[in-house]
Amino acid sequence: MIQQVEAVKPQKEKWHQNITFLVLALLIVGPFAIPLIWINRNIVLWVKVTLMMGMLLLTWALFASSDFLAETLDEQMAQMRYIRQQFLTPEAQ
Repeated sequence: MIQQVEAVKPQKEKWHQNITFLVLALLIVGPFAIPLIWINRNIVLWVKVTLMMGMLLLTWALFASSDFLAETLDEQMAQMRYIRQQFLTPEAQ
């Protein structure tokens, strides 16, 4: 008797296990993609921890720099209002 050997189909990778999808998610939604790092079985623990810490550090740096930028813009707008009041309004002359 000849037994038929069924071809073993490789399991298709799930969308949330795909490294390309994970990188895109990290770039697009930032820290909201951290759970995708932890459910991905293709990534070893030290890489997961490193990715998570890097994403959190980047997020903190972006928030800190945006706060600095907002303060700087507020100061510049105050200077512009002062210049406009002093030099461009007819009442000042």
